[in-house]
Amino acid sequence: MARFGCTLKVVWSRAHDVRYLGALFLLTAFTDLYIIIANPDYALTIFCTKPAGLWGGLAKAQSPTLHTLIGYGFMRLRRWSLLLYLAYAAFGFLNATANYACFGYGRVRTVFLLTLAAFTAYVLWRRQCFDAIEVGIPRL
Repeated sequence: MARFGCTLKVVWSRAHDVRYLGALFLLTAFTDLYIIIANPDYALTIFCTKPAGLWGGLAKAQSPTLHTLIGYGFMRLRRWSLLLYLAYAAFGFLNATANYACFGYGRVRTVFLLTLAAFTAYVLWRRQCFDAIEVGIPRL
C-alpha cells in the first residue's frame, strides 16, 4: 500500500492526470473528425441556429481543431492550453445554455453541461500544473 501512495504522489506532482486528460482531448478530436466525415450532412447547432455552407463547415471544423490544440497543450502542460480550454469551456457553456433555452431539456445537453462544469472545476483546481515551466519544475 505504501508503494501505491508513492505512485500517487509521483502522478500528482508530475501532472500525469492532466496529461491523461490531454490524451482524452486528442481521442475526442479523432472521434469528432470521424463523425464529421461519416455524416457530412450533419449540421452543428450553435446558439440555436444550424449554419450551412461554408459557415457550417467552419463550425464543424472548430471542434476537432480546438480539441487537438487543447490536447497537445495539456500533454505538454502549456499555459496557453489552459487559457484556450477556459475560453472553449465558456463558449460551450454559453452555447449549451442558449440551446437549452431554445430547445428545452435534452439528455445529451444536460449531461454535457454537468460534465463540462465538473471537468472545468477539476482543470481549474489543477491549474498550477501549467505553471511548471515558468517556475522551473522539471517536465517529462
